[in-house]
Amino acid sequence: NTIEGKEYTGISKDRELALGPQIISAAAGVIGVTREIAEYERERSRPDLPIFVLPNSLDTVPEEEPDERPLLSPGMALHMIMAARFDSWHGVERIIEGIAQSATRSKFVLHLVGGGPALAKYHRLVREHGLSKQVIFHGWLDPAELQKIYAQCHLAFGAIAIARKGLREACAIKAREYCAMGLPFVLAGSDPDFQMDLPFVHIIPNDDAPVVMEDVYTFALESLSNPAANHEIRAFAQKRLTWDGRSEDWVNFLRSVAA
Repeated sequence: NTIEGKEYTGISKDRELALGPQIISAAAGVIGVTREIAEYERERSRPDLPIFVLPNSLDTVPEEEPDERPLLSPGMALHMIMAARFDSWHGVERIIEGIAQSATRSKFVLHLVGGGPALAKYHRLVREHGLSKQVIFHGWLDPAELQKIYAQCHLAFGAIAIARKGLREACAIKAREYCAMGLPFVLAGSDPDFQMDLPFVHIIPNDDAPVVMEDVYTFALESLSNPAANHEIRAFAQKRLTWDGRSEDWVNFLRSVAA
């Protein structure tokens, strides 16, 4: 699921670097959620290690409910959400700095749901920039409470600083959950399931620069201009992101194992 030597710290990293290559070398093969990760595992273990790419997927897409998501028209406040156990690679400070640099910062409201080691930094940046009305910290929420926040939002953010854990390509379950709820979303880097031409995905550079919030606002307006956007995004998730939808991938994997 990740490049362990880049993400882990302390004793976990020491053990991974010392023992990981030996253990993986003894395996019959490796499944990676992206080709980048699968190839990394092969390169650090043995050159003939069989690899297979099988992206993260969803068990089901929830039943579609009447869409209560607020409409977005030019000039209205854009409500955005990121839900996570926040760490450095989520890159929330890129959004905070982007809002701070915007000439129309009042047009942006970011809802942060969860906790984690990076949260203290986000609180500090919000205080420094005077953005208490633009960035709302909800803490940990149960599923029903989280759903209420999702219903208020126009779009979501995935992790947008994955380069900090050595990745060019990610396969986050959270992005798939956003899609299953019919939310347009923003990603950094690439993802095996979400290409740049999808109308509900906005891909930004995988770096540390502040997010250009005016571009995000334009993307949201364009994405949500289609009255059926919510339904079409959910339909994509059902067809492409569930395990049932990946039946062909499973068949290919099992044939590969049999071979």
